[in-house]
Amino acid sequence: MLTVIAVSTLPTLAMVAYPTIARWMALDPHKAGIFLGGTIHDVAQVVGAGYSMSQETGDTATLVKLLRVAMLLPNRHLDCGDDPCHRRYRIASSPTGPMVRRRFRGACVHQ
Repeated sequence: MLTVIAVSTLPTLAMVAYPTIARWMALDPHKAGIFLGGTIHDVAQVVGAGYSMSQETGDTATLVKLLRVAMLLPNRHLDCGDDPCHRRYRIASSPTGPMVRRRFRGACVHQ
């Protein structure tokens, strides 16, 4: 029960707090959108936080978040391979988190 409360409460707090942090850091709308889209977990909260700052920030945050979500499936496919035995081993031992972050950073740099 505590997990359900935390999972629904923390993204809502992030939606309220992160735009304030972005303003405090004096981020321009594009950088604020990358910050919000890259740090808030739920898509709905990213959209809410982004558009609470500005239209441009909301558009950028939404694009960044949707890019992150879209990269999950290709990342999983590339890490698993086709062999079922190999797949079982690689899923258990592959460091997919760092790979997703590296690919996401690369996608952001090339925009």
